[in-house]
Parts: sequence; C-alpha cells; structure tokens
Amino acid sequence: MSERDREKLIQVILRGGSAAEVEAAYGAERSLAESDRRSIFTKLGAPTTSSAPAACVYHEQSKITPSYWPTMTTAEAVDHTLALDYRRYPKAERVKLAKSPLELTAPIGPLLRERRSVRRFGEQPVALAELSQLLEVACGVTATIDAVPRRSYPSGGALYPVEVYPLIVSVSDVRPGIYHYATLAHELERLGPLAGYDELHHAAPQLVREAHPALMIVLTLVLERSAAKYLERGYRFGLLEAGHIAQNIVLVASAQGLGTVCLGGFFDDDMNSLLRLNVEEENAVYGVLVGRRPSPAI
Repeated sequence: MSERDREKLIQVILRGGSAAEVEAAYGAERSLAESDRRSIFTKLGAPTTSSAPAACVYHEQSKITPSYWPTMTTAEAVDHTLALDYRRYPKAERVKLAKSPLELTAPIGPLLRERRSVRRFGEQPVALAELSQLLEVACGVTATIDAVPRRSYPSGGALYPVEVYPLIVSVSDVRPGIYHYATLAHELERLGPLAGYDELHHAAPQLVREAHPALMIVLTLVLERSAAKYLERGYRFGLLEAGHIAQNIVLVASAQGLGTVCLGGFFDDDMNSLLRLNVEEENAVYGVLVGRRPSPAI
C-alpha cells in the first residue's frame, strides 16, 4: 500500500467510516487476501461464520487437556527463570531512576470507582520522579523469592515474558526518545531519538496526535520465555500479563494524579519497527498513554 493510500485509509478509520468505506479504502486486493486468509483457518476447523477465524483456531490449539499438559517441573521452571536473558541494551545511554521514598497512600476503592480514560492531556510535562515511581510501583521488583526477583504483577510461572518500553515526548530532565525500562536495575536505556507525536502517530494513529500524551508505555511480549514452559498456552499468559501491568500503570498513575488511556489499536509492524524489535522473538502487544490531566475549564 502506498503512503498516500495508507493516509486515506487512516482518515476513514479515524472518522469512524462504515465497513463499506473501509473496504473501499483497502481496495480489491485486500478483499482477495482476506478470502485466502479465512480459507486457511476454516480448513483448520474455524467456523465459517466466525469474524475471527484465526482466534478460534488458536483458542482450540492452546487448550490444556490431560494429554496436553506442560511438563516442566517447579524446579526446572526456577532454573529456566534464573537463566532467562531479560532484555538489556548494554551500549545504550542510561538514565538512573531513584527509588521512590514515598508510598502511595490513595485508597484503592476510589481509584477503581473514579478511573476514567483521558483522551486529551494537559501540556505540562510529567516529572522524572513521577515516571520513576510509576515504573517502580507498577512494574518493578518487590521481593526475591527462591532466588527469583518477583514483581508487582502476576506472571505465569514467574517467567515475566513482558518487556516495558517508555516512548518519551515530555518528561522533565529526560531527552525525548525511545527507552527500555531495565526492571532489575530500575533504570532507563535510551535506544534512540523520537520525532515527537508525528512518529508516534505513524505507528498509533488513533488518539496520539490529538491526545498529546507526555509518554506512551509500550508493552512487548517475548513469547519463548513463557512458551518454554506453557507451550501454546504461553501466548495467552503473556497477553494476560500485559493486561495486569497495564492495570497497574493505570491505577498507580491515577494515585499520582496523572491521566492514562490504554491503547491496543496500533499498527504492529510500524510499532515493532519503531522499537527496533527482532519480531521473531519479541512483539508489541499493548500500550498506555500517560500525561497530565487537563486543567478544568474556567
């Protein structure tokens, strides 16, 4: 698809175009490709009437049964976890994050009741101390048990297949850029520059340009970490883990007085390219936009 046709398609999607308009923007080539794609999965048992035949096939193939059960023992799982090569970028510029001296004291009840997605953020930057606390509390290490660093969210087998990438536009005392959160070291690793909202918009056209977030936290899945123990089921667990982390981010940000909105609608290939991922090992699966809440109208 040419860049011009791509932009036309994005505009149709963003203004809520009808299914017929979207199909017309895609063109006949897409309709033919979709027909071929569906036939592959219906041959594998997907219902011919399903809107998501690939999902039907995957769900069936990832079921746990008495004859299809993960065989890795608890001891083997611990050894596997300790041997994992959690993502590090040794040549990257580092930003050390301070351990937060403050505990979040906001009661959980009001945070849950009052949580709302923010689709247009204020202009003020997020403070580095706030970002540090957000990552530490929502994604960080909370204890070491059986030699395994445990984190603040549940992970199947404590395998932690999800990595965290803050894409920073406006955080005080931090250059805008693409960063990786090195969880065990509690530091940021700068992977490269970020051309502001334009580059984010190219990968995630919904919300980003109008929302003006201070940063976007992208969650990626390194499937083999989980699949080594849980086989096909590992993909399910990885997506669930990304959801746990996103909820942590949303609640911690709310306790800090920041706004958030979760974002799953992005162009996978463009986001993976932006993050410089080896897609045979790691792929973006979810995102959270973070920023200041807008000032109330006077």
